[in-house]
Parts: sequence; structure tokens; C-alpha cells
Amino acid sequence: MEHLGTIFETGKAICAPLGTVFEMGKAICAPLLSLKENDDILDKKIEELSCRERDVRKKLEIEKQQYGKMPKSEVELWLKNVQNIKDKVHDIKQKLGEVSWTHIWLRMNLAKEVEEKIKEAVELKENGRFQEGLVVDLLVGSTETFPPIKIVGETTALKNLQKIEECLMDDEVGKIGVYGMGGVGKTTIMTHIHNKFMKAGTFNSVIWVTVSKESDLKELQDRLSKALSEDLSNYKDALCKSAKLFEAFNRRGKFLPELEFQNQIKRTNAR
Repeated sequence: MEHLGTIFETGKAICAPLGTVFEMGKAICAPLLSLKENDDILDKKIEELSCRERDVRKKLEIEKQQYGKMPKSEVELWLKNVQNIKDKVHDIKQKLGEVSWTHIWLRMNLAKEVEEKIKEAVELKENGRFQEGLVVDLLVGSTETFPPIKIVGETTALKNLQKIEECLMDDEVGKIGVYGMGGVGKTTIMTHIHNKFMKAGTFNSVIWVTVSKESDLKELQDRLSKALSEDLSNYKDALCKSAKLFEAFNRRGKFLPELEFQNQIKRTNAR
């Protein structure tokens, strides 16, 4: 019996390293063994992340159109990271389809990447809550003020300036025309108006559009749509474009479009 005990202990000692090797191999191969399950989990996590991304983008679009607000830098970075992980997951999926099971180490590395991307997707989704808000306040349209220009003939000009401001503050006034001969200071006065209301926040949207007097309706609509960041390329009919522009303005709440009509000098080449 004593000899049997010795043999048993010897066998146990010999097999112990084999058990350790087996456990090590199992740990190393674990990602590979659970690849199919993890691949399905990754699909689910990426879909959940994509849903949150769509919600964030939809909210950003509403904030931009209705209130003239732009995404915070951290939100833009988050959206960039979401796109990056989606691109990387696409690459992993493609490689998994190309690498056969005979390339064990390659598939094992890909399996580890799948596990990593699951963790990243979960973390990104959590970071996409943005409980402190998605946007910062910015006016839609011409978001920059113009360089100040000195008003010449201050008494008359200042009276006109004050009169225009009073009209703009009157909700019963829907349209104001500033006209006169060239060089009397119409653009100068409107530049002051533009700068003041850009800073005042009275209007949700302040937009300056310059067009030539010879321009047609299409050119005017195109310039307005560009200022509003609205894509009307799919609409060929002028009436449909007008409806879409009106809808775009209304989404922004109280708005002030400033249309400057300039004379276009026509030149004839001498022959």
C-alpha cells in the first residue's frame, strides 16, 4: 500500500504541470471559444450605440434649426468616436469572413479585438448620455458681425437707424424697405442693424444675403437656402422651394432675413 501511495503521489506530481498547461491553454483560447457568442453580442451593442447616435443627431438637428444652436466639442468628438468604432467593427467582420479556421492565431487576435470592441461600445453608449446638454448657443445664418463702418451725415442717418430699429421691434411690421440713391449709406445703416441684432438675441436667426438686382427667383432661393444650410437640390419647382424655405424659417422661430440688392455692372467687350 505504501508503494501504491508513492506511485499515486508521483503520478499526481507529474500530471500537475499538465493541468496547469491545460488551464493556461483554456484561458488563452477562451476568446476563440466564445467568438460566435461575442460576435452576436458585439452586433447588439453596436446597434444600441447606433440608436443612441441617431437620437443625438436628431436632437442636434432640431436644436440647430429651431434655436440656432451648435453641438459642443465633446459631442462632436463622441460622434467621431462612434463612427470610428463602427468602421473598425466593419473591418473586423470583414477579416473574420476572410480568415479560415486553420489560421488559429489570426482568429484568436480577432476574437480579442471583438471583446475589446464590446467594452468600447458599452462605454461609448454610456458616455453618450450628455446630461449637461448637447449644444452651445449660436445664432443661425450669418454668425459673424461685420466690421463697423462710420456713419456719415450722422443726424439723418441716426434718425433712420432708430426708425428701422423701432420697426423691427414692432410685431405688426413684417417687411421693411431701405431705399435711396447709391452712396447715401443704405448698406452702412443696415450693417449697424445687422451687428446690433446679431448680438442682442432678439431674433433666433439673423441672415444677411447679398443678391444682384438682376438676379432671378432661383438665385435668390439658392442663396437663402445656402445661408440656412438647407439642401433644396431635390426640389426643382420654385413654389416647392418657397414652401421649404418658409418651413425652414419657421422652424427657427423669430427670424430676421436681410436682403441686400446690388446693381450689377454689365461690361461689353470691344471688338
